[in-house]
Formats: sequence, C-alpha cells, structure tokens
Amino acid sequence: MSTQPPFGPSDQPPFLPPGGGQPPFPPPGGGQSPYGQPPPYGPPPGGGPFGQGPKENAPNAVLSLVLGIVGIILCSIAAPFAWVLGKRAEEAIAANPDRYSGKDMAKAGKILGIIGTVLIAVGILAVIVIIIAAVAGGSSS
Repeated sequence: MSTQPPFGPSDQPPFLPPGGGQPPFPPPGGGQSPYGQPPPYGPPPGGGPFGQGPKENAPNAVLSLVLGIVGIILCSIAAPFAWVLGKRAEEAIAANPDRYSGKDMAKAGKILGIIGTVLIAVGILAVIVIIIAAVAGGSSS
C-alpha cells in the first residue's frame, strides 16, 4: 500500500508564477520608476512645526456641552450653568484661537443651556398660572 500526499502526486513540478518564474515587479530600489520622482512632502496637516501637538479644548467647553445635555434631558437646573460656561469657553477661544479648540462644543453647550433655561422659565410661568387659577377658582365658590 503506497501513501500519496494529500494534495496530489509528488511527481508534479513546483508551482511557478506566469512569466517563467520571474518576479512580476522589479526589485525595490532597482531601476527608475516609470512615473518619475514623487513630489516632496509638504508641511504637516496642522501647519505648525513638528512637535507641536493638537490644540487643547477650551476650558469648560466639554463641561458646557455635558451640562447642556443634562439640562435638557435630566435636570433642568444645570441648563443656566451650561449657558454661562459655554459663553466663557467661546470667549476663551476667541481670545486665543491658536491655543484652544472646541468652539463647536462650546457653542452647542451654550445653545442647549439657552434652550434649557427657556424651558425652566416656561415651567415656572406655568406653575404660577396654575396657582393663580386655583386660588381664583377656590375664592369664587
């Protein structure tokens, strides 16, 4: 009993790529590229020198956004704080635009803070109107 290899008879020649076993591409660094020299590298994406990291977020920009979201969804008392912190963060960014980023977060936090503050005011007015209506309805009977 003879054993054959699992993938075919052993007298088969080894696989050669098309072209007679020659590599399809020239060796690295050998020969001139048909496209010429690549263009030189430009400045880094930030435009600044190497070693300069990304800008830091403005103070309280993230906190303003978080408080704005919390003020709309969970606890409306946080909304006025989001408004104030968002305004301060926008002012810090305007004063140092090369140092701080996060203008969109500060603006979103400020807008959410304004919306939440308006909702607080509407809620307080609604409670006052309900109390006045209850007092006026109770005294007329």
